[in-house]
This record gives sequence, structure tokens and C-alpha cells, in this order.
Amino acid sequence: MKKNFLPYNSQQIDEKDIKSVMSALRSPYLTTGPIADEFEKELAQYLGVKYAVVCANGTAALHLSMLALGIGSGDKIITSPISFVADANAPRFCGADVIFADIDPITINLDPQEVRKVLKREKNVKAIIPVHFAGQPCRMDEFNKIAKEFNLNIIEDGCHALGGSYIKDNKSVKVGSCADSLLTTFSFHPIKNITTGEGGAITTNDKNLYKKLRLLRSHGNTRNSDDFLMHDLSHTNFKQSKLLNPWYYEMQYLSHNYRLTDFQAALGKSQLKKLDKFIRKRNELSSLYDKLFEELDQKRILPLDNLFEGTHGRHLYVVRIPMNQLNGGRAKLMMDLLDDGIQTQVHYIPIYLQPNYREYFKEKLYFPFSEEYYKNCLSLPLFVGMTNKDVKRVVSSLNNILDKNWNPSSKKKK
Repeated sequence: MKKNFLPYNSQQIDEKDIKSVMSALRSPYLTTGPIADEFEKELAQYLGVKYAVVCANGTAALHLSMLALGIGSGDKIITSPISFVADANAPRFCGADVIFADIDPITINLDPQEVRKVLKREKNVKAIIPVHFAGQPCRMDEFNKIAKEFNLNIIEDGCHALGGSYIKDNKSVKVGSCADSLLTTFSFHPIKNITTGEGGAITTNDKNLYKKLRLLRSHGNTRNSDDFLMHDLSHTNFKQSKLLNPWYYEMQYLSHNYRLTDFQAALGKSQLKKLDKFIRKRNELSSLYDKLFEELDQKRILPLDNLFEGTHGRHLYVVRIPMNQLNGGRAKLMMDLLDDGIQTQVHYIPIYLQPNYREYFKEKLYFPFSEEYYKNCLSLPLFVGMTNKDVKRVVSSLNNILDKNWNPSSKKKK
């Protein structure tokens, strides 16, 4: 790797973060404890939601959401093909089926009208998972209307959009406030807008779901005596009263160990304080990218449009390039950029093209907008530690490589 290597994304850790983690490591708790509880409260307050439950990772957050809603065999969940595989895997972990609907070709978010088409032909659909792709909020008002019309639940995948917001009833609401959904999930992976190393969270305004999620996060166990069901086991008769057995706990659900450690939560608490600053920086860098590409005055690099009011989460900066007009296509473009010390990525391969999903569906699926997007997309470096000089370097390098490899005659005929 070159000395001035630019990754496509990277965490931003400072001394305050390190001190927070060190302090947690010196405390009596290492696994889920009081710091995790504090992180949950601070996260909920920041998002404007009643409850937050932190967990092991974003995939765990999705799986726990399915378990909390009782999703199981015979149920169907609709989501986007342009996302990480976890959105499709989580329903299947519970024995449910996943169904895809195509994306909006401009925003790359799940298209509400395509979801309607699916709902007209499919029965037993229990939930929709809209994905706020790259940090741009989905059309949640439309999904909310669909959910009410078809009696469905909405689980937002907010993993790209922490810190983002949209306008509802002339007010700004955070992604994660659950203003138009039952649950929202987040990831705190190192490349997300804040990190706990690995980690995730679920937010909700439903108290019963909140209590159930906390149990499901830890093997389905509870030590809260108010919730005990087996009083003959939980108490000891003594004289005229019953003593609570201090060792007692109850497993009330079959579940997993999806806990977050206290030292991870300490990092999350520290990072959360800087989230608004991080989002401003990501949007400033993205605006500079937009300006520089516009100044090039050419049509071969097309950034994704930001169409809606509110704050873009700016997890990714994605451009579309007609890759079939390049000698060597996207593969050579990415390798040439890497030779210049610039890492890029593709978000994402449509999930249904993965080998496991080809076998799962038993038939070839085709979503034209998803596949057209996939053919031409490229994620450029975007992270808080970047400078304006770095952005200019990426734009210059990308443009120069396109000049060298541009060959419209290589475009394949249909």
C-alpha cells in the first residue's frame, strides 16, 4: 500500500474515545452493564425515540427485530435487493421467506410503488424493511401509508443513516425516531457513522417490544422479579412470607447471546457526542465532490442525487459511470485507482445474485433498476478524516483514469 493510501471508509477515533474505553476496562463490568444502559438512554434521547436496545451488531439487530415480532414459518418480508445480505438473511433465520421489490433508480432506495406491486400478488407479508441507502432517508411517509393499508410492520434499516433526518409534518425527525415505523435498526461497525468496534442497536416507541428485545438479546433470560412466571421456583416460603431466591433467573424465550460489552458501549457514548460534527463533515466532503464533478462538465461521472429535505446521513458517496465504455470495465478502473493509492468499493451486488439466493429462489430473478445500478456504481472514499485535498485528489485521479481508458466503441450492443 502507498504511504498516502486513502481507504473508501474508515473510523475516526481520538484520545477521548480511548480514555472512555480504558475507563470502562477498569470498571467492575466488562459485558453488558451500566455503561450499556447509559448508551441506550443517550442514543434514544439523541434520536427522539422512547427506547433503544444495544446489541452485538447490525445483523443481530435485524434478527432480534424479527424475533420480537414473532416472525416465523409462512411469513414473508419485503426488502431491497441493493443492500447488505443481512436484510434478507434475518427473516430466513426465523424460518420466514424474503421477497424483493425493485429500487427507485434515482435514490437507490426501495421504491414504495414496487412494494405495492408485490403486495398485490403476495399473501402473508408481515413486514417491510426499507433501507436508507448511503444515508439518504427513504420515503417513509409512503411506507407508513402502505403499512397501515396492508396491516404490516415497518422495520427501518438505518445502518447507513445514523445522524440523518427527514421532514414529517413540517418538522425534522431523525432516522431512528420511529416516526413512521415500529422498529429501526443500526450498525456500529467501524465504517459506520459512529462505531463501537462491532455493535448495533434497535429503537422503538413500543414499551412491550422494548422489554422483549432486552430479554431476547440475552438468551431470552430475565432476572427481573416483576417479570417472573414460575413463582414456585422463584421464591422460598419462610414463615408467613415468601423470600425471593437471589440466584433465580428465568429463560422465557429461546434466543441468542447478542449482548454488547460495556467497553464497546463506552466507545459508543464517546462517539455519539461527536456524531453531529461527523455528519456535517461527511456532508461538506460530499458537497465538494458534487461541485468538482459538476465543474468537469461531463456526463460520464454521475453522483447519486439527494432529492429530499432533511439531513443526508452520507455513509457512502456513490457515483455511476458507464462501465461498459471503459477498457477493462470497472475491475480495471478500481485496480488503477488502487495503484494511485485510492480504494473504492461496490455497494452492493444484488442479493438475489448471490449463490445461496440463486438456490433459495429456484428461479432466475430480474430487477431492472437494481441490475442497471449495479453495473455502473462505484463508492468513492468518504470518511471524517479526509481533507478537501483528498477529495480533489480522488476526483483528479478518477477523471485521469477515465481519460486513459475511455472507449465508447467498447460499448456492447444489445
